[in-house]
Amino acid sequence: ESQAIVQWMEGDLNGVVNCIETHPRFPVMATSGLDKDVKIWIPKKENDPDFKGMKKVVRENSFSPHRPLF
Repeated sequence: ESQAIVQWMEGDLNGVVNCIETHPRFPVMATSGLDKDVKIWIPKKENDPDFKGMKKVVRENSFSPHRPLF
């Protein structure tokens, strides 16, 4: 257990973030500051993901008995 910084993100142009909200289930957050924009943040790998086989996974997930996302 460490308190090391593992990631940082720059806020708006004025350097002030007034509000930050996280999604209850997904690794997504929204921020807003003095520039009156809402920014949506999601994790991203350095390299783009490999989409090989994605259609099959989407098709399988569309028939999944899980509850709706929203």
